[in-house]
Formats: sequence, structure tokens, C-alpha cells
Amino acid sequence: MSPLISSIAVVALLVFALLTMFAAVVQRRLMLRSLGRAQYRSSLFITCLNDYKSSVIWFQFVAGGGSLIWAVYEWIQHFTQAVHPVAEFGTLLLPTLALVFGLVVYANQLRPAGVILLGNSSSHRLRLQQRLLVEAAPFRTVSLLHRSPWGNNALASGHSFRTSIRSWERAVSNFAKAVGIVVLDLRGGTGWVEIETDTLRRLNLGYKLLVLPPMGGLDLSEVPAQAKIVYSEDDVVRIVKKCLLEPGFRATQECPISSWA
Repeated sequence: MSPLISSIAVVALLVFALLTMFAAVVQRRLMLRSLGRAQYRSSLFITCLNDYKSSVIWFQFVAGGGSLIWAVYEWIQHFTQAVHPVAEFGTLLLPTLALVFGLVVYANQLRPAGVILLGNSSSHRLRLQQRLLVEAAPFRTVSLLHRSPWGNNALASGHSFRTSIRSWERAVSNFAKAVGIVVLDLRGGTGWVEIETDTLRRLNLGYKLLVLPPMGGLDLSEVPAQAKIVYSEDDVVRIVKKCLLEPGFRATQECPISSWA
């Protein structure tokens, strides 16, 4: 690659890096406005500082951090040791690629959770999480689902907080309290899903809960108070988007989702 083309590529990557940081600032303002400052901070804390990250997320953090450190080191070395630092700008192509990679990883992984999807680990739940990640962006949909990082749901694999440290029940409780919406998928439920339901009922989080009932019907006495029962994934996506992306529809005890959805 010629020095001129390399230099143009470096400039283009730097512009992309600036746009990434600008988009992160805009997204933060949107999430603050939707969740409120207190809930935003709570969600950011539990998403970033916990022991529940899956191996995929830890790998992204390590790879992104290593890329940023190496990129900054190479940039400093270039401008302190190069004879003609501006003329040799194109030699920074690989460090700049690493810089962009690290920024994208951290802009993605440092987003607080806006939605948590609870249910047993299956392809249906994984596809629903991936759909919410795309359609409710920039709000992050997390789960405790087990998945393969290289399967058809690779996008969602970077947002699974499948806990292997401390208690799984604590992870459910912490995330459910911090996020803006909880989606409980009871299709094909197991005993573990019953524990999740009991946790939501004990914490009185029905006001921000969407329930997808099992095919055989649902005993309403088992549903947490104020919860909204929905019968299709399309309805889940529609309500999540309305609650998070439109002003005036934040789920609260005084204004539960079931009062307007």
C-alpha cells in the first residue's frame, strides 16, 4: 500500500473513531433521559462492575484494552522517535485499526443494560435477545442465557452474563432491579424460571415486567402484580421500543407498563 493511501486510511479511521465517541455521547444522553439518572447509574454499575460476565465478554474487554494500550503506545513512539512523523503518518495504519477496534469494543460493552431477558436457554430466547439488541438499540438487552459464541446468535453472545461465580439468583435480582424492562419468557419454562418469577414477585418488579406465557396457558395467580402479559415477540419488541425510545413512557410503580401497553 502506498504511503498516500495509508495516510488517507489512517485519517478515515480517525474520523470513524471520533464518530464512535460522538455516538456514544448521544446514546448516553438518550439513555439518561429514558431511564433517569439514578437508574442509569445503577444499571451502568451492575453491568460493568460485577462477576457475572461470560467468557466472551471478558475476552472482548481484554482484547479491547490490549488494543487500546498498544495503539496509544505506538502513537506516542511515532511522534517521539520518527524523523518525519507527519510524512510517515501512514505507518500508523495498524495501530489506528487497533485503536478503532478497542473504542468500538468499549463503547459497546460499557453500555448499561436497558433490558434483561429471563427464561431457559434455547434458540428461541437467543433469537429474541438478538432481535431486541438490534431493534431497541442503543439500549442493551442482556441475559443469563447459555450460548455458543460462534453460533447463529453470535451477536447476543457478547451480552450474556452467564454467571459462574457467586449466586445465579443474585445476578437475576441485581439486573432486574437495575434495568428499565424485564422480559420473562415462560415458553418451555423450567424450575429455574420459577425461581426467577418468585424473585421478581418478591422484589415487586411487576410494573416493568413483560411475560410471554407458555403454550398451555398461565395461572394468573403466579404472575407478579402489575405485570403485562404479551402473546407474541412482536408485541414484546413494540412495547420495549415504546417504553425506552419514546418520552413519557418510563415504567414506574405509579405508571406500570400494563397501564398503557
